[in-house]
Amino acid sequence: MANRVRYAGISKTVWSLVKNFGIRSYPVDLDGLARSLDRTGTNVKFQNYSAYAEFKNEPIDRVEEELGSQDGVTAYIPEASLYIIFINDRHQSKGRANWTKAHEIGHVALGHYSAMEPVLLARRGIDDKKYGALEREADWFAKLLLCHPLVLSGCGVRTAGEIAKICGISRDAAENRLGEVLRPLRAYNRHDRMISDHFEGFVKSFASKVCVRCRNGFTMAGSGFCPVCGGGELERMVGEFVIYSRVRIDGNHKAVRCPRCDNEEVRGEGDYCQICGVNLVNRCFAARDDFGHPDAGVCGELAEGDARYCCRCGNMTTFGHHGLLKGWAEEMREKCGGTPLDEMPDDDVPF
Repeated sequence: MANRVRYAGISKTVWSLVKNFGIRSYPVDLDGLARSLDRTGTNVKFQNYSAYAEFKNEPIDRVEEELGSQDGVTAYIPEASLYIIFINDRHQSKGRANWTKAHEIGHVALGHYSAMEPVLLARRGIDDKKYGALEREADWFAKLLLCHPLVLSGCGVRTAGEIAKICGISRDAAENRLGEVLRPLRAYNRHDRMISDHFEGFVKSFASKVCVRCRNGFTMAGSGFCPVCGGGELERMVGEFVIYSRVRIDGNHKAVRCPRCDNEEVRGEGDYCQICGVNLVNRCFAARDDFGHPDAGVCGELAEGDARYCCRCGNMTTFGHHGLLKGWAEEMREKCGGTPLDEMPDDDVPF
């Protein structure tokens, strides 16, 4: 094989695995993936260093020396068509071990053994350039399988801690991935986009949130505030939620008819109703000048038709500022028959 990394081929291989074996969420069940590979005739078994040392009645230091890796290595037994992936369980956290497992599965899935003379894929017996290319390919495979940047970007993750928790990888590995998540590479190809689309349900469920204060349920990656009440205490969506009234908008977040004067002739390039003059485009209203134009450097985030507040910064939207939507507290009382917690008199708060 050539000494350069086959990025497009790796994306295609990962796409084939996630599609054929129904992998649609993180963290990836690598033990389950190995069992699935077994059923296709690619026999893969995991073996811990400690168990192998006990089997051989040798100290684990001797096993590490014999296998030639502090993390893990794969041995191929041609006569049994068997790949044994040895994982060092003495020096690795669970997250790091998961990366090692995926890395070693990558060597198998990418066909690194087809042209190899040694049955043990370790540094010995392979020239440095070829070894480096094989290792980079296996690492790229592990990244796309365990924590694809396009999927995580869709989830709206912003920290290495979130990546580590979601994907079941080490904090160090998550730190290395963070930059790619915040600024996805343009080099990703159609198979990468297919992987991202395959995880759509996971992305939506992860990004779906409910506001503790008004019980509004919504989906928007990277949001820090509720678009209905502006509250900043959000939870993963579980159970029932409230659907609030909205203004119907088009793809440019502009009302399809004026919510103030009911003018239907609002098509065209202008942002304002030609009858009553109200701003028809719902976006963050923070830091406006006397003419309603945004100051330089402010948020300006476009908002959905039910948004009274900006999901990014918590300031009012144009629809909220101009009173084009019913007050959320009033609407919550109508829909739920109760009073929002922060509007209760102190004596009535039930704790």
